Amino acid sequence: MNKKGVTLVELLGATLIFGLVISLLASVFVLITKATESIKIESKANSIGMFVVRTLEEEMLDFDPKDYSTCGPTNCLTLESTFTYSFDENLGDFVLTVHNPIQVLQIEITAYPVLLINGVVYDFDEFVLLNTSSITISESGTNVSIVIKIDLQATNGKIYHFTANHLFKIQPIPT
Repeated sequence: MNKKGVTLVELLGATLIFGLVISLLASVFVLITKATESIKIESKANSIGMFVVRTLEEEMLDFDPKDYSTCGPTNCLTLESTFTYSFDENLGDFVLTVHNPIQVLQIEITAYPVLLINGVVYDFDEFVLLNTSSITISESGTNVSIVIKIDLQATNGKIYHFTANHLFKIQPIPT
């Protein structure tokens, strides 16, 4: 006798295998979604952090400081430019321009913490600037080294570290 059909054991076995495949696929989908979100956050953090570093370094480089002072108990720096040399095409030579009043560029990380560049608050989108961020100034003779450490925290709790550097020489106004 030739029976056609599926037994209850075969049906239960097929259902079990199908359930396992579905649960494995769902797990893989969840892992891929979490990895994608993590990559997206990391990419945005790097983009924002590197933009801040580039902004700080370009501001300090373009400003061309000749001296500095601190403007608060901690994490506040005022760069000073007392003079510049500019090329005068009529004379065909460089001309000394003394700045009166002195030009200043102020960089501060407040206790809140907030990054201020010349009094303008820098926005980090959905990232939070941590109070471990700092401005460090070291002096060796007339050489000054500025290190600005920026620590950002993402919504997922991960912390990202960025550092902006600038070196310059203290220069008095030439006579």
